[in-house]
Amino acid sequence: MRRDRGFGRAGIRPGPPARRLRQTGSPVAESRVADVAIARRVRARFEGALRSYRGDFVTITLEPASTPGFQLLANTSIGFRLAFPDDWQLHGQVVATEFAEGAGCQSVETIDHQPSEGSTALILHSFVQICARPLEDTLTLDQFMLQTYGNLPGERFEPVELSGQPAYRSRKEGADATIFVQTENYRIQIVSAVAADPEVFSIRTAQVQAILESFTFAG
Repeated sequence: MRRDRGFGRAGIRPGPPARRLRQTGSPVAESRVADVAIARRVRARFEGALRSYRGDFVTITLEPASTPGFQLLANTSIGFRLAFPDDWQLHGQVVATEFAEGAGCQSVETIDHQPSEGSTALILHSFVQICARPLEDTLTLDQFMLQTYGNLPGERFEPVELSGQPAYRSRKEGADATIFVQTENYRIQIVSAVAADPEVFSIRTAQVQAILESFTFAG
């Protein structure tokens, strides 16, 4: 019986610090320039981290989202979309779970505090990680949960709906969550967490929840 090991520091790869753009000109021109510049900056960050992704996660598009200050990430290989703040970073795997082993992982993350090397302090970061495995068995999602967690799925997870698909979500309150969902071709795990100082905790929680709520399946 396999269990998720939960959150850990293994595999964390902080990205470069985000910088705000200095804008000049008319409000309309400023907005267009900012959108283009942000899209290019985010795309460059993604391409720099591309080496850490598995093949299925390479085909993506990035464009400004309808919500100001957010980017729209579309993964056309796996078939999902989500919106994330434009000053967050794109990475591969940032947290170790048993499901992530052998899966293709893509994450969006922001780091509020990166401890110096050798420090015993914890990293303060918030993230949403999506890991997908091609379906290589005939198990339904219910059967997979039963095989993985035995009699525990009902204690640890509750049935929910994610973008019109049946899913299981951990029973934890708040932004820390583990979600399992299955499509025609992939079995997917979504892990989210917030570790932040009190003064920004509510902001990070709202951002993570907004990212999860924006998740949709699309070709």
